Amino acid sequence: MTTILMHADSGEFLEGTFKMTPSKNDPQGQGSVITYQRRYALGAVLGLNIDEDDDGNKASAPTEKKAKSADDLDL
Repeated sequence: MTTILMHADSGEFLEGTFKMTPSKNDPQGQGSVITYQRRYALGAVLGLNIDEDDDGNKASAPTEKKAKSADDLDL
């Protein structure tokens, strides 16, 4: 992936290229690598702090079921 940040008026630019190989060579693995590269390339070229990354683990985690209280029970 190559990232280019260009100034429209002056034509000056910053460019960076790097390659990553997915751990699984399937469409989901390829998509994950592209998403990861985009996020970190833009963060690097713009100097952004992007420390909080769970690689989608929060979204795919099972939801916790709320315990029923005595008021919720049908008696």
